[in-house]
Amino acid sequence: MASSSNVESTMPCALIDAKLNFLYDEDPTWAAAASNIGAEYNIVSVLGSQGSGCTTLLNDTFGTQFVTMGMEAAQTTIGVQYAWSAESRAITLDLQGRTGAAFSRIENKLAQFAASVSSIILINLKQDEIVRHATQHQALLETICKTLLERYDDEDSLRRTVTLLYVIRDWDESISNESAIAALNRGITEVWSRVADEMESPEAQLTDYVRLAFDTLAHRKLDATAYFQQVSNLSQNLKTVGPDGFGATEQSSDVPLQDVFDHMQRVWRTIRGRVNVSDERRALAERMCPIFVNSSLKMANRYIKEKLDPDQGGEDFKAGSETARDTALAQYDVIVKVYDPEVVSKHRATLEANINSELMQSYFVHLQGLRKIALGEFKQRLSALQKSTFPNPPITPKELLVKMAQLQDDCVSVYRSLAESARLNTEWTFEEQVMTLNSSMDKLTAPIRQQQDAIELALKRSQEVIPRSMTPPVDVSSILTTSMNHVRILSSALNLWGSK
Repeated sequence: MASSSNVESTMPCALIDAKLNFLYDEDPTWAAAASNIGAEYNIVSVLGSQGSGCTTLLNDTFGTQFVTMGMEAAQTTIGVQYAWSAESRAITLDLQGRTGAAFSRIENKLAQFAASVSSIILINLKQDEIVRHATQHQALLETICKTLLERYDDEDSLRRTVTLLYVIRDWDESISNESAIAALNRGITEVWSRVADEMESPEAQLTDYVRLAFDTLAHRKLDATAYFQQVSNLSQNLKTVGPDGFGATEQSSDVPLQDVFDHMQRVWRTIRGRVNVSDERRALAERMCPIFVNSSLKMANRYIKEKLDPDQGGEDFKAGSETARDTALAQYDVIVKVYDPEVVSKHRATLEANINSELMQSYFVHLQGLRKIALGEFKQRLSALQKSTFPNPPITPKELLVKMAQLQDDCVSVYRSLAESARLNTEWTFEEQVMTLNSSMDKLTAPIRQQQDAIELALKRSQEVIPRSMTPPVDVSSILTTSMNHVRILSSALNLWGSK
């Protein structure tokens, strides 16, 4: 094989963008160096579910540096990215992950592209996906099978098989290798037979078009030592041609390396055809954004439940509410940044409204706590105020009522101030809570008001009994304001007058 030392590895670049435009600009220097390679290289693509670690698999296996976000369910790759791995002598294609929803037209076309140009296709599967792979990913398998059947003319003497390598991730040996391989083999064989019949090629044999291979990788975090050893073995096997390796053939590509991007561009033009990308992106965003809304809302609820204390002071409670809201919205913004902005914005508004609703419930719990504190303080001050009536210092019944009203207004004013300091959203109202507080305080002051009314009535009647021309031997009004037994006081005053 020719040396590839003068064709250096490249950083990842966009090949097909979000609008399905082919972006490659010819680099004469790279093309000249690539002429030494000829057709002795592989094109390796990876297909798998969004968030399943497809990009990480390429990076670990080929030493590429495709961007990963490190967040499951987040889509970091849009369209197709590519990079040249000099050590592996391969063009690696990182395709956007499947969403798990109905197989979209865009995803279908990207899978067609991968199946049309690749010599090795990695099917990235989590172990728990094996049993449902044949049904859940049926559309992907159908696209691959149909594309492979259409890839070459029957009489093409240069036709080659494509290596379809299932890489089973997070392998814990809870099922046997034989069972896993049998299930995957059965799934693709059934799909191939059906597609071949539909395309009126029932005689076409899967093994004439596809070389099936299987490999397993341990969990990258839980068993890192085993994982990276297995990745190293996988990387070596992908370079090896023959029964011991996954390499396709010695002459492994359809076209010389210096012409490969022009070839891929023509393939893509044919596959793309007429497609309304805007509609596809909006439809995809409409499917995925509600999922991200629920995920971010759960995050906010978890923060509210675990970290937002209703007994905190007003400013601390407000700061905690802001953190719960802003953190959840920030997570949503990161995950959805690659989706249609208009749809993203609409669902963001829904998320923010839902978070505010949850925070409002916590705010009302906070207000209930404030109300209990305010009512307790009012009770104490009211008791102190009652004790300050005549004779030390002298407060008349009318003055007592005025001071009680002032005390109630002061407590409500403080409550309003504390409630306002904790309020995150100006649309939240605490007027109903204020009415409840006023009602509770009215119940506390009602007996005192009744008592003062009785005193006033007793005083009035005593004045009616005692002739105005005579001076009573005692100050009855002063006695009445002591808040003692009014009937006994009035009776004593009348008896005292009668003895005179």
